[in-house]
Amino acid sequence: MSMNEDFDENEDTSFRNEPVTKEEIDEIVENLVEIKARGAMSYIKLCPVCVRTAVVEIGFTGVLVPSKYRCPRCGWTGYVALEADIDDLIAHFKRMSEEET
Repeated sequence: MSMNEDFDENEDTSFRNEPVTKEEIDEIVENLVEIKARGAMSYIKLCPVCVRTAVVEIGFTGVLVPSKYRCPRCGWTGYVALEADIDDLIAHFKRMSEEET
C-alpha cells in the first residue's frame, strides 16, 4: 500500500468486491437528495476505495497542511478523496437503479 492508503487492520474489507444492490442505490439517492436540499454544498467527497461513502475530514487542516480524510465504511485514510458533483451523482445512481429493474 502507498503512504496515501492506510487501512486499519481490524476493518472488514470483504465488501469491496460485492456489487451494489438496488436497495443501496435507492438509499444513496435519498441521502444525496437530502444533502442537496440542505443547500450546504454542490459537491461531495467520496472514498477512492469503496466509492460508496462520503469521507470524513480528520485532523488539523490549513493553508499549508493538507486535509486528511477517513472513510467510515472501509477504514481508508488519505489525503486525496474523489470529488463529485451531487447532481451528477444523483443522475448516475438513478440510471443504475433503472438498469437494476
